[in-house]
Amino acid sequence: MLLMYKNLKEILASIVILGSVQSGIKEGAYYVAIKGYFEQFQDMLGFLPYKGTLNLELNDTNIDLLREKLKYIKPVIISGFKDDNSERTYGSVHCYDCFISRLDNHEKKIKAAILDIQRTHHEKNTIEILAKPYLRDYFNLKDGDKLIIELNFSD
Repeated sequence: MLLMYKNLKEILASIVILGSVQSGIKEGAYYVAIKGYFEQFQDMLGFLPYKGTLNLELNDTNIDLLREKLKYIKPVIISGFKDDNSERTYGSVHCYDCFISRLDNHEKKIKAAILDIQRTHHEKNTIEILAKPYLRDYFNLKDGDKLIIELNFSD
């Protein structure tokens, strides 16, 4: 009986979201490579990130569920900053640890981060994923491929 409750707690403490790979306009690569972001990503997330992000499109149900659940997960906050040379300001980014895998190969998964970017041009249903490897090569992805995003919000 105790094992059943433990398993139930694990199920309730996690969420699985399905997303579809889509091409971006390469802005993620530009921003991740900026020293003020890149160094914070490396220090705060614990991995040397690939200088680019993977865009995933979620359906309305999944994006609403994700946004609701993210309220209960403490983010890693990448602080906004000002470029001393150009006086340009860059906004903060909230990062949420997750695991990513292909829908058709759930066994091969990798640690990544969902980026909740405070200033973005994306549609409501598009999220950006940051990871150590280039995810399109790592998972052999093309536009339209389905990925699973796993989040855990237990202590």
